[in-house]
Amino acid sequence: MKLDDRRGLKAAARAAMAAADYSPRKLILIHTGITVLASLLLYLVTGYMQAQIEQTGGLGGAPIRVMLSTAVSVLQMLFNLVLPFWQIGFLYAAMQIVRGKSAGPDSLKEGFRQAWSVLKTQLLLSLFACGLIFACYYAAYTIYLMTPLSKDLMTAMMGTDVDAMMAAMEEALLPIGLLMLPPLLVVGLWFSYRIRLVNYVLMDAPGVGAMAVIRRSWKLMKGNFGKLLKLDLSFWWFYALEILLMLVAYADMLLPLIGIELPWPELVQTYAPLVVYQLLILLLYWWRGNQIQLTYACFYEAALPEDPETV
Repeated sequence: MKLDDRRGLKAAARAAMAAADYSPRKLILIHTGITVLASLLLYLVTGYMQAQIEQTGGLGGAPIRVMLSTAVSVLQMLFNLVLPFWQIGFLYAAMQIVRGKSAGPDSLKEGFRQAWSVLKTQLLLSLFACGLIFACYYAAYTIYLMTPLSKDLMTAMMGTDVDAMMAAMEEALLPIGLLMLPPLLVVGLWFSYRIRLVNYVLMDAPGVGAMAVIRRSWKLMKGNFGKLLKLDLSFWWFYALEILLMLVAYADMLLPLIGIELPWPELVQTYAPLVVYQLLILLLYWWRGNQIQLTYACFYEAALPEDPETV
């Protein structure tokens, strides 16, 4: 199977789905369903806490506000920390299905079973990403200083007025950001595709070390950037639907902007769009999400060399 044969990859994914001993649709329904329930529960709990914070006034309520604010931050941080381990679980299941192996609900826990390897790899990737962002910022800042745009900032820096310095620095953020955006998009896209197969490699060889996993993904993706990009673009309709469904989640804010007022209680207007959005996402992934994930797993399989020692 060739990497640039998108139809072949999709056909292989459909064949793997049909031959699976446990329905991939049931599997992604479980996976996405648990994700949706966890997201809704988090939203409800943090929303209730935020309401309590707003109702707690005065100096005497300060400790309660601090405690609730901390709890909200901790819950959101825990959710964001745990989610990648859970997401990798379905990726592992997709790999097993494509290889003709058994993959049931227990396979979804693989990310947690390999938690230390996953965590090390994610931390190292975050470190590299921060380095790229800093490099782009430094380049943009250097270019900014070399242009007439920095005239006000340089004048303020040579003075003694601290307020003027701060104001000039704030004004400089926009042009620096605009100068930083093009290289960041280019470098970020290039970097994200070179590490795109990291999680697949990690599930294949969790004990080889974070740097070795990244290096293997880097090698597998060498020369295959365009092929994976074309595969991504062939699923444009799926990603477009995801973006459109996001608008449903913000209906309570978007509808008033176009002059539509729903005759519902405020509580219903706040929570109903999010519930509907999550249910639609669940249906979307049940409909096509499993086939797409299996197609990417087929891409990884096709990218692997016949001799594993050459990776």
